[in-house]
Amino acid sequence: MKSTSGYFLSFCGGPVLWGAHKQKVLAMSIAEAEYMSLSRLGRDIIYAKQLVTEMGFPVESVIPVHEDCKPAINIAENPGFSNRSKSIRLTYHNVRDLVADGVIKLIHISGDSQPADILTKPLSGPQTASCCRILFSK
Repeated sequence: MKSTSGYFLSFCGGPVLWGAHKQKVLAMSIAEAEYMSLSRLGRDIIYAKQLVTEMGFPVESVIPVHEDCKPAINIAENPGFSNRSKSIRLTYHNVRDLVADGVIKLIHISGDSQPADILTKPLSGPQTASCCRILFSK
């Protein structure tokens, strides 16, 4: 079954760019699915940084990215192939370049604190309210 990726990008205290889509490629593990989602987010971060810079706003040199899957963070931060990363298509390894170049910094958060879940999963009322509080409290 193909995974659904979801992400959002905050600027000036609120979400300005978000997305949820069914992945085009079948992931062999949750780590691989999360890594592919990071790849999509990385491309959108590059776009958003260029747009905001052209508009004349200051942009942080390193964008913090909150990820709730430690194996996906390990794949991104440790270049080279391993059993976890050998099935990932080269298309998605732009995440490694973004980490190595200091464009993004991956920060692990618990799954309960992942506001992007509102875009990808059916949540209960309290979970939905919690995600909304996280999204609009920054």
